Amino acid sequence: MKALLLVLGTLFVYQASAQSNSLDEFFNAHHNSEEVNKIQLGKFALTFAGWFIDDPTARKIAKKSNSARFLITEGKHRVTKSNVERLFKQLDREGFESLINIRDGKDKIELLILEENDSIKNVVGIVSSSDEFLLANFNCNLNKAELESLITQSF
Repeated sequence: MKALLLVLGTLFVYQASAQSNSLDEFFNAHHNSEEVNKIQLGKFALTFAGWFIDDPTARKIAKKSNSARFLITEGKHRVTKSNVERLFKQLDREGFESLINIRDGKDKIELLILEENDSIKNVVGIVSSSDEFLLANFNCNLNKAELESLITQSF
């Protein structure tokens, strides 16, 4: 029993250390509305989902991720520009680096990464337009070559 508690405690501490406080706050602040969908997947669910994903890039991300969560809004409940800008500033303070930034009018795509010991531990993707918002967060273990390959395959 003690061994099980030790293993579970270690897993919890590992998972908690991989999380971003500002992302946690953002998810918690915006998921309590009917127009917002919040999806969280653990390692087992991601591995299982990988069996059914046709896209090789998405399959590889699923296999290399420990957890993933998504916040999707449509219609009335709109995440404000100031909320997103505040999130970017907080992520910057936490050590996230902007990898891709694409703008087309009011539409925006941003990809941020958090590196630790030459390994990418966290990937955040934000897609926002005038009527939709998507925030995707992957706690993962990728090296730069793998991420470059995934991005190249996507575009």
